[in-house]
Amino acid sequence: MEKEFRMYVTNITQAINVLREAGISASADGTYIRLSIPEEKKTEVILMLNKEKVVVYDIEEI
Repeated sequence: MEKEFRMYVTNITQAINVLREAGISASADGTYIRLSIPEEKKTEVILMLNKEKVVVYDIEEI
């Protein structure tokens, strides 16, 4: 089941582009991005962003 998350990152535009290339829908919402993913994919998404030099400061479930 997908859950909605707020993710605070160093580069919102780059993070959205990386996620879209991976087939994950994300949108900018102020100082964070909003995305819907299964709970078990959280770590995978964070590692994917880190690999592309995007630092994830925080992630919280909405």
